[in-house]
Amino acid sequence: MKKKVFSRVLCIALTALMVIPFGACGKKNKSSGLIDDISNSENAKNAVFKEAKKIELDFSPSKVVAKGDIVAYFNTNYNSENAMEEPIIFEGATVEDEEELPSEEQLTEEGEVPEGEVTEDSSEGEEPVDGEEPVDEEIPYDGPSYTICWALGDKSGNVGKRVEYAPCVGDSYIMGCTLTDDGNIAIVETDYSGDKEVNNLVLVSGDGKEISRRKINLGADEWISGWDIISDGSLIIQGNDSVLVFDSNLKNIGKVTAPAGAYMQTVFASGDTVYVQLWGDKSEIRKLNLQSMQMEDPLNIEITDIDNNFLSADGYDFYSKTMTDIAGFDVAAGTRTPVMNFLDSDVSAQEISSIGILDKENIVLTMNDPDTYGEVAYLYTKVPPEQVKDKTIITLGGIYVGYSDISQYVLKFNKQSDDYRIRIASYDEFNSPDDYEAGERQFRNDILTKNGPDIILASDFSDPNVYVNKGVFEDLTPYMEKAGIKKDDFLPNVIEAGSKDGKLYMFIPKFSVYGMITKASHLKGKDSLTLTDMIQLEQKYNCVGSGVLYGNRGDLINSAMSQTADAYYNVETGDCNFEAAGFAQLLEWSKSYEENWETVYEKYQYTDEEMMLRANKSIVKSYNLSNFRDFNREEKVTFREETALMGFPTENGNNAGIISPSTMLAISSSSKNKEAAFEFVKFFMSEEYQMPNEEELNYTWYFPSLTKAFDALGEYALDKPFWVDGEGNKEYYDDTYWSDEDNESHTYTPISKDRLEYCKNYIKRSNKLANYNTQINNLVMEEAAPFFNNQKSAKEVSSIVQSRVSIYVKENK
Repeated sequence: MKKKVFSRVLCIALTALMVIPFGACGKKNKSSGLIDDISNSENAKNAVFKEAKKIELDFSPSKVVAKGDIVAYFNTNYNSENAMEEPIIFEGATVEDEEELPSEEQLTEEGEVPEGEVTEDSSEGEEPVDGEEPVDEEIPYDGPSYTICWALGDKSGNVGKRVEYAPCVGDSYIMGCTLTDDGNIAIVETDYSGDKEVNNLVLVSGDGKEISRRKINLGADEWISGWDIISDGSLIIQGNDSVLVFDSNLKNIGKVTAPAGAYMQTVFASGDTVYVQLWGDKSEIRKLNLQSMQMEDPLNIEITDIDNNFLSADGYDFYSKTMTDIAGFDVAAGTRTPVMNFLDSDVSAQEISSIGILDKENIVLTMNDPDTYGEVAYLYTKVPPEQVKDKTIITLGGIYVGYSDISQYVLKFNKQSDDYRIRIASYDEFNSPDDYEAGERQFRNDILTKNGPDIILASDFSDPNVYVNKGVFEDLTPYMEKAGIKKDDFLPNVIEAGSKDGKLYMFIPKFSVYGMITKASHLKGKDSLTLTDMIQLEQKYNCVGSGVLYGNRGDLINSAMSQTADAYYNVETGDCNFEAAGFAQLLEWSKSYEENWETVYEKYQYTDEEMMLRANKSIVKSYNLSNFRDFNREEKVTFREETALMGFPTENGNNAGIISPSTMLAISSSSKNKEAAFEFVKFFMSEEYQMPNEEELNYTWYFPSLTKAFDALGEYALDKPFWVDGEGNKEYYDDTYWSDEDNESHTYTPISKDRLEYCKNYIKRSNKLANYNTQINNLVMEEAAPFFNNQKSAKEVSSIVQSRVSIYVKENK
């Protein structure tokens, strides 16, 4: 099957994530004060809400909007089973701009055949005429493309009956819907059925009667990427880096373009005030002056990189939602005040799909229901601070904590603990569009100044071993022994990856192994390829410059530095071996590859990667090994012969990959709550967390580090995959793949015992973490440039790199 290359090999993704320089650690460090702030128990009491009631709806709400005393719950369906059998178009509607309402003939009437069903009179099943191929008759669907339903309620959580409405038919799309200040429903639809795209604003009363339908004249080269309704009924459109303003009669009264160098993120209305969020040198909010049609100066409010999903509601000028809280903004005071902290309110931010802020003390959240996979709505009310139970605050810090699944376990811990509450410090709030490294720098500084969190997500650092060497992580061994947890119960290589001198500083609950995969026949009985082997194979098969699938020269050097850094330098000892380790040969080899990824993309975007590997047009493929079934597929589908797993090629060969943790937990050596912090960490060591569930038995992104759980995954991989029916019975099925070579589907058998053992042994000998030091890598690439430009030899560059890196590592020991 032909495949487009939409992303780089995983090593590029890994290095892209690890681009923060460690720098001269310990120098000019300054604490942010973030941990002091979130660990203050009194502060923690001011943004706590509790679930007051479940909103009883007979549909799954995907959006909630509150205006004044009215709360609207919406759901938009695309030809779904929730759509009405006979969508109603109410009589008496006003049609403007010569836009017509759908006729009854355009709607699905009783007796018509719904899409996907077959009647006795259909052509399906008829005998074909001799010599003719049977033709499946396609039954067109000419009913409504979308059906919107809603229910209106009040601030107490009471709701009226469900109202359904079909605003458009044919090839149309609903851009969105909202509640207006006067209680009507505003819908923006785009109709693609004619020669030109037509955008309409449809106003409907709360009980479903269409009031008007007006055409929105956007103008050339404009499109709708966001919109809102001002309190007087005017419409604002976020277009192509511009704001289009229409009065209540949909007359275009102005257009405001984003300032030079700024990117328009969103536009929203709060009452009769229009705000625009811009990204430029930094994230900022500006008012839009509707009289002068000019953007005013940026508001004197600090907008962080994590502030998004801006909302208008009573209580503040506007609100925003992050992955940790809902905050209110006071424009005059220039303040951002946390209103609802999700974890303190026992709410999973990742499950929230929509927010309706009724006022400062009442909020409606629509969230995913894990039982039905639909959306449900809950009313939350503020808990008076004096009624919030006092608990000891434990802090957990990382770069993007709100976007990881760690917050789910924090939520569970908080619900179960009577004495402790974990609060999250997500350092991405320090990032801005002009500085995405600020979060990790501040995280590093807080830890080194002993003002960091109790629990540290060490996996968020480029080179976590540096912090081990600095003594800022606590040895977990005595805590495990006290809890009766044996290190011997876990895979030795994973324990080793987080240890130093027999002490465990970083625990890795689950992991994958990143390295390379190739044909076993290329190794000729060896367990890896040397760099010389790689060069010779590329020459043998005439694939110089493409032996590593989709690689370019920068990727190869960065991969060598991150995956085999210990072959070239050691920050702890200060030793450097660039000349002895054959760095000059690495430069010579990488020079044959394309300089830019864009060139690689253009060269291979329509190339079948599996065919390249089978035909020896590429020798190796970067490979993230995360489950046994996927390895089996690589052998039997991609390569169709026995494969070999190995690390990045070095002068002496490399038969192991690097450990890529799902997360990596450490406890600060300066924490005052180490015992309590370990209570959280030890959950990730438990069988409850480690043992695979039914879904993970078929496919998982990570291996568990508990040996018992790791072996269980292997045993299940020896059998066919399965699904569980409604009665709890396992139904086994074959693994299949489609082959373009013969245009047929093929089945392949599960992994054999000997190949499973081979795979497990490769995993068990992989015992190192990636080591990506941006300053060293930048130094290497800087000095390599004259070689790539034919100004210096590889040997000269190798000698210069040896000298410069030696100075750096000795200064930063």
